[in-house]
Amino acid sequence: HIQRQAGPDIQGSTDYRYDRLDRLIQASPSLSLQELGLPHEHYSYDAVHNRSASAHQPGPWQYASGNRLTQWGQQQQATRYQYNHSGHITQKTQGGTNTPGNPGSPGNPNASTTSYHYDAAQRLVHIEQNGQTIARYHYDPKGRRIAKTTGQGAQQTTTWYVYAEEGLIAEINEQGQTQKSYGWEPDSPWGTKILWQADHGPTTAAATPIQTPRPTTTSTATTWARRKLPRTKTATRPGRK
Repeated sequence: HIQRQAGPDIQGSTDYRYDRLDRLIQASPSLSLQELGLPHEHYSYDAVHNRSASAHQPGPWQYASGNRLTQWGQQQQATRYQYNHSGHITQKTQGGTNTPGNPGSPGNPNASTTSYHYDAAQRLVHIEQNGQTIARYHYDPKGRRIAKTTGQGAQQTTTWYVYAEEGLIAEINEQGQTQKSYGWEPDSPWGTKILWQADHGPTTAAATPIQTPRPTTTSTATTWARRKLPRTKTATRPGRK
């Protein structure tokens, strides 16, 4: 298991501790990462190894059959989930209160409900937020996502995706213009060994041995970097040119 994650382009490090069953129990970011929003974390687990408590996210973590997470957080700050028979999330409610027969019903004006819809092959095809469609997805016969439409009315946009045997190689807008392109190591396993990414100028991306993203760079600057604590927060540091 990783005990420390660090890098010169991140300007910080995170130390990890595990219990005797190799479960993550503590994540301690350095001061520089704390200033970006990453907190110290401590985790507890139940008898079947589900995470049951988080120091940074107070409140119980509740599970249903199949060890599916149904709630974490407390009271009106809780996040709740519902699932279909295939185990896919069908609804996520942030905020609100539980009422009998309607878990996660909005109980305050700040509550937000996101609904997820799937096709017969259990592929995500439609997302609604508070009753308004915010995304639609389309797939090819191989099950690869080939289009994403987001927004509403005049703000609606569609992105098309192009693939090679190694993974996604291009994202194209409605005008046929390439917005992003990706290069992979030839004959590598699907989506594992990215060599470069072009996004409004050449950038270089790489993956660690556990396939987590390293900072994305140009020849002169870091353009994107991220640090994440498990199931908590991600701190993203935009690059400076």
